[in-house]
Parts: sequence; structure tokens; C-alpha cells
Amino acid sequence: MQTFLVKNKAFTMVELLVAFAIVAIIAVIAIPTYSKYRLRSKVASMVAAASAAEFAVANDYFNQGYTFDKTNFEPESQPFLIPPSDVISSMEVEKGWVRIYGNPAELGGRTINFVFEPTVVNNDITWTCYVSSLYFDLAPEECRNTGCAVYEWSDWVSIDQGTTWMYNESAGNVASNWSSYCPTYPWYFGCSCYNAVDTNLVKYDIQHTVINNVDNGWGWTYLVVNHDCRRATRQLTSQGSCGSCPGGATCQDMFAPLN
Repeated sequence: MQTFLVKNKAFTMVELLVAFAIVAIIAVIAIPTYSKYRLRSKVASMVAAASAAEFAVANDYFNQGYTFDKTNFEPESQPFLIPPSDVISSMEVEKGWVRIYGNPAELGGRTINFVFEPTVVNNDITWTCYVSSLYFDLAPEECRNTGCAVYEWSDWVSIDQGTTWMYNESAGNVASNWSSYCPTYPWYFGCSCYNAVDTNLVKYDIQHTVINNVDNGWGWTYLVVNHDCRRATRQLTSQGSCGSCPGGATCQDMFAPLN
């Protein structure tokens, strides 16, 4: 009678260690590559989201006197400025410039913002895409441009001026009376109802001068007020570096929120 010995076959410790080492090496290479691939796809979706806003800007340009000055939209004020995903925190348009702000929580803590500048040559609108050089490796090649935003104010233009009579219970504080009457009679007080605080796009210079106080004999006082309202608009351009900011202009990193 023959007896057969059966050997138990198994991996040796050395073989297991080699296998684990190979898996670890693959993981070290593959996981960062995959993470970067996912991040690039998110960044690419930000660029794609600008296309609808660019179309709206082009439409405004050709339908509003061939100018970008009137093309200004606050975040979410239009359907094409509602972020299509959590990757984008907000989108806005200023004088034709499209700005897309990334959501750091979805971008690995990175503050990635894009600016799209329109340029018109022979009635053909082309776009220059800017992103901070810190993120050139994540952005599409056409967006690997960087620059500095330059803001300058145009000359003051008088948009309304004249003389107004206004009832005033306690003569003296013209500004407070103007603000209380404007909501009720905006068509009467004209430019004095504009917001006198500077904004990103327009600043107003409103001057009220009391010419005379008139008592009508019934204990009511009327102010005869001369008001002069002027407006200036912000001009927006780009250049390579804020280090060479022209005199009289305000330079700012174009990828930071507007101020």
C-alpha cells in the first residue's frame, strides 16, 4: 500500500511582502493622479459654465449700441449666472467681463477663480480667459493667461441739475429730508434719489445747496434747493502686472472679488 503526502501550498511571507509593496507603489502613483484628474474635470466645468454668460454678453453688445458698458449682472440675477454645480460659488458680469468664483470646499481648499475678457475686432467678439498662474497645471491651456485688473473712473458727467422746492418740518438737514421724500416722489426729485454711495460700476456726486428758506405763514417751512447730480463710470482694463499700475488708476488682483 502506497502512502501519498500532500503538501499545503501557500504564499511565503516574502511573497506577501512583495505583493503588498507592489500594491502600495501602484496606490502612491494612481491615487494622486486620479485626484488630480478629478480636480481638472471640476476646473474644466467652471470654464464651460462661462459659455452661456458669454453668449448673453455678445447679444447685449450687438443690441445695446455696440458697447459693453450696459452689460452688468449681479450674481444669480440671470438664469445663466446661477451656478450649475457646487464647484462654483458665484458668477457675475461687469461691463462684459465674466467672472467665475470657485468653491474652495469642492476644489481641495484652492481658491480658483476665472476671468473672461471680451475683445471686439471687426465686430467679432473673442474671449481671453485668465486664471492665477498658481493653477496653470489644472486649467485648460487656453486659460493659462494671467494679468492685473486696472480700474479707472471716467470724467464726471452732469446727469441732472436744477432747483426744487421741498417741504421741511425742521429746516436744516437737507440730506435726511431728501432720503425720506425720494421713495414717495422719485419722479419729482430726479437724480437726488440715486444712491450716492460709490459702487463697483458707478459713483455719484450729488450736491444739495439750500438757496432760501421760505415760511408760508402757516408755520410750514419750504426749502428752495439747488441740486447738482454728476455720474462717473468705472473703466475696466487688464495688463500684465500690477507693479506698473498707471497713475490715477486702481490695480487689483483680477482673480479676487471686485471691490
